[in-house]
Amino acid sequence: MTRLELVEKPDTPESFTETIEHYGAAIPREGELVTWDTDHYRVTEVQHRIQLGTIVVHLRPRDQEGDDGE
Repeated sequence: MTRLELVEKPDTPESFTETIEHYGAAIPREGELVTWDTDHYRVTEVQHRIQLGTIVVHLRPRDQEGDDGE
């Protein structure tokens, strides 16, 4: 089990940070499209903080992507 921290970027008053203490599923990869609380996000960065036993996943709301999906 891993501690997973989801961080929405860019950091705005509406953005969120969510921590899942005992995450047992596959870790999202950079570039993947994920759903969280019924909203769609693109994974922009994955940081492995081994000393803390934490994986930080940076998400960008899908509606902030350009017309080409990037």
